[in-house]
Amino acid sequence: MNTDRILSAANIRKLISEDFEDIVSSLCRLNAAKRDRVLTSIVQRIAIRSWRRSRIRRSALVRIIVGLLPESYALLDRLLHNQSDFHDYEIHFAFFCYLHWTARHKALRDCATDVLKLVRLYMVNARTDQAMAAWMASDMLGDHWETGPATRVLLDVAQNARRPFCRLAALDGIEKLLKRLDSHGSILVALSEIGKTDKSRKVREAAAAVIAKA
Repeated sequence: MNTDRILSAANIRKLISEDFEDIVSSLCRLNAAKRDRVLTSIVQRIAIRSWRRSRIRRSALVRIIVGLLPESYALLDRLLHNQSDFHDYEIHFAFFCYLHWTARHKALRDCATDVLKLVRLYMVNARTDQAMAAWMASDMLGDHWETGPATRVLLDVAQNARRPFCRLAALDGIEKLLKRLDSHGSILVALSEIGKTDKSRKVREAAAAVIAKA
């Protein structure tokens, strides 16, 4: 991987089309100095409005940031806390398309627990569902994360998230998660409680609907 040209127009197209696992493997082969140089370039580009507004450039940046974990963890944390405009949420959405790789790829696995904590905090505290980012986070957990940790986070969000849309998103993720589980008992008990006590009628109805489909 040519670190000096990693964000050239030609390489951006390659980053979008290449298998993400191959990108992670290429980044892993870089020494610490080269990884740091790539991360510095990413920090500079992500601050440029035109890069954040371009779907292709945005996706390429996100792929590299995830592939550079754990060195890029502080940047990931900062970007997930940025909630000032629509493009911030599009960046969040893009992250949630790839962060499950931290629980899958051996080179990223050491930071999976910390990344999951960030995802939980995001879903509990999200202020808006712009760009459907919170829903994408829920889909990621429901469809792609290890079932044990995903169950704990999704139930926590469904019970404790500040805003109804976050709780609804978590219930959507739980519905997907149930399809991967053999035993539903404890989850259905929690959903039954949500269906009885949540302050939002929509959330109560959604919990009942998930139970009915289980």
